[in-house]
Amino acid sequence: MLLYFVVGSSTLAAIFGLLAFLGARSRTDPTEKILLLVHEAFDRVRSLLAEQNRGLREELTNNLRGFQTASLQAFTDLGRQSRAGSNFGAVSKRQRGA
Repeated sequence: MLLYFVVGSSTLAAIFGLLAFLGARSRTDPTEKILLLVHEAFDRVRSLLAEQNRGLREELTNNLRGFQTASLQAFTDLGRQSRAGSNFGAVSKRQRGA
């Protein structure tokens, strides 16, 4: 029983030693780590700016849509007034000297 425990624990120690060796070997250079961190930071900033720009585009679109609606309504009302017989700008007989 003690023999199994010793063999099992030495096997675990060998596995952990191998994993530690492989982990230490695959570590990157400090400059590569810095470049990776900078790249990740730029990706985050880019995604935040893209989200902010999307919001600004939506806001601009809504404002333009409101401006179009207000302009169309104003011209529609102006057309209705002119058809209703509004004589804005018309010269009367008295003003013409007749």
